Amino acid sequence: MSAPSSGERRTPEPDQPVPYRGAVAALLHSAAVPYGYTLTVWGSTALVASRSSRPRVADVFLFVAGATVAFAAMGVLSRGRHSSVPSPKGPDMLVTGVSQLVAVGASVAVALALSAMHSAIVWPGAGFAVTAVFFSVASAGLAVTMRTRQRRESGELAPSLRSSRRR
Repeated sequence: MSAPSSGERRTPEPDQPVPYRGAVAALLHSAAVPYGYTLTVWGSTALVASRSSRPRVADVFLFVAGATVAFAAMGVLSRGRHSSVPSPKGPDMLVTGVSQLVAVGASVAVALALSAMHSAIVWPGAGFAVTAVFFSVASAGLAVTMRTRQRRESGELAPSLRSSRRR
C-alpha cells in the first residue's frame, strides 16, 4: 500500500484489521445525528413530564404523532432539494458537532417554553416543535459548514481561514 497524500484516507489492505480508532471514528460519525436527536427527545420529554402532569399513554402517542408530523413536514420542505452533501471531515466535524449541540439546546429550550402551557396541546406540540427545531438548526449548521468548506477549498476565503494542510 502506498503512503496516502495529505488529506487522503488510508484504506487498509483486505488482510489487515481496521484500526480501532478508525472504527470508533466511523461509528461516531454515523451515529452523530441519531444521538443528537435521541438527546433532544429524551431531554425534552423528561422536561415536559417534570413540569406538567405525568404523561398518560395517550400523551406518549400524541408526542410521537407530533414528532412524526414535523419529520414528514421537514421531508416535504426539502423534497427536490436533495443534493450530494459531502460528509464533514477534519475541522468541519467539530463545527458540525457544535451545531448539533446548539440544536439539542434550542430544542430543549422550546420544550421548556411549551411545558409552561398546561393544555392538551403540550405533548403533540412538544413532539412537533423539538423535532422541527432540532432538524432545522442541525441542517443549518451542516449547510454553513459545507458552504464554508467549499469557499475554503475554492480559495474564496482569506488564506488565514484556509486549512493549513493545503500547502
